[in-house]
Amino acid sequence: MLRNATRLLGAAAVVLTAGTALAQHPMITEIVDGTLTGGLPKWVEIHNPTGSTIDLAGYEIVNYNNGSLMKSGFYALSGLLAPNSFYIVSYEATTTTNYQTVYGSAPDFVTGFAGINGNDCVALQVADGFGTGAVVDVFGVIGVDGVGQTWEYTDSHAYRCASAPSATFNTAEWTFFGPDALEDTTGCGDPCEITLMQTNTFPKSLQGCGGGGGITVYCTSKVNSVSCTPVIATSGTPSASAGSGFNITVSSVINNKNGLFFYSTVGPNGLAFQGGHLCVKPPIKRTNVQNSAGNPPPNDCSGTYSFDFNAHIAGGTDPNLIQGAMVWGQWWARDPGFSPPDNTSLSDAVEFTIGA
Repeated sequence: MLRNATRLLGAAAVVLTAGTALAQHPMITEIVDGTLTGGLPKWVEIHNPTGSTIDLAGYEIVNYNNGSLMKSGFYALSGLLAPNSFYIVSYEATTTTNYQTVYGSAPDFVTGFAGINGNDCVALQVADGFGTGAVVDVFGVIGVDGVGQTWEYTDSHAYRCASAPSATFNTAEWTFFGPDALEDTTGCGDPCEITLMQTNTFPKSLQGCGGGGGITVYCTSKVNSVSCTPVIATSGTPSASAGSGFNITVSSVINNKNGLFFYSTVGPNGLAFQGGHLCVKPPIKRTNVQNSAGNPPPNDCSGTYSFDFNAHIAGGTDPNLIQGAMVWGQWWARDPGFSPPDNTSLSDAVEFTIGA
């Protein structure tokens, strides 16, 4: 048995020895428990953080359900994973997947069984043909039921900022959104839940990592009453100590109208709101009202807004804005071309991490 396992690992060039750093292996970077019928799509994102191609035939993905110390299911992976690329494992019963319905492309692997829920642990392990190989990376704590835990992802999701796998689960590397974050609460049903997943989950894209404060634009702007689409942008780097220099702007907004930037330190959102999308999760913090300026009347799209978020941090009015905190923000403005209560403009949104 040992000889067979060693032969398999040698073929995959991923023998796990004391001298082999975990950084040479793939890692789990996102997990989603969807909200369509049957709790779908359920998927796990695997990332190659190395500079070398990894043969996934050397690995199995293993789930541990309901706090069990024993595996509940395991799946042999296959294919070559290029440096800095991704591989999506979809927990669904058929090749016609809810994943493809939501995201517009097929996953890389379909398990054939919807084998996880939001309280279950998922591990990436060295392939031995039995799902009992050495753990390379893990989401959740094996042997612990996730219900009520920080990492519970029932009808929700989580994503990771780390540069290497770990056989020990480290919650500090993950951003959690709590149970039901992808559930529609408006009565809209599947269409709104699809929008929530499309705007708040990020297959094949790292979140909250990288240079520039992990800055990511997400969500969808509302087209305003003069047929322009507001565009959010940033310049500079978010910093807990700089005092200024991280500007969040929005262009293509209606001229001479009041507006403001609002944000959350809880998480992103994507619910239907005032004819557009509310892209941040309450509770929400609002900044001071500005005027968009631009050309004299009539209405056109020459207006702009700008907000120095570093200056806001330095002002000390929000104790949550500290080094390492994540922020999700969006612009709101008046738009009299629409009837109440939809007489507003809503931009797309920006996510960033506050640096030192």
